[in-house]
Amino acid sequence: MDGNLSNADGNLSNADGNLSDADGNLSNADGNLSDADGNISDADGNLSDADGNLSDADGNLSDADGNLSNADGNLSNADDNLSDADGNISNADGNLSVELKIKGSMEKCKGVGGRSVRISAGGDV
Repeated sequence: MDGNLSNADGNLSNADGNLSDADGNLSNADGNLSDADGNISDADGNLSDADGNLSDADGNLSDADGNLSNADGNLSNADDNLSDADGNISNADGNLSVELKIKGSMEKCKGVGGRSVRISAGGDV
């Protein structure tokens, strides 16, 4: 025995009887650091995935405010496209970008010098 507190089931606990690691930090039943509800957290109590990366309550990577982020910590929207804090899609530098979708079939356009060109697009571009 190391003299660590334990609960009635013999699991390590803090003084309030919450599950804890050996240092008294809250943990879930798997020994991962957690908040009081048993959600995995980092040492500061921020929600995290099992590796200690910040996450939202569903285990998706996030920043400290709970905004979704990609594996590099860049903010992203729910589809893992890079985004600003409002979920607007952005590039890696944080500049806003747009997702272009062109629908249609063969279209006749005037090219440079008055020449006719044909373009065809469908789906995502």
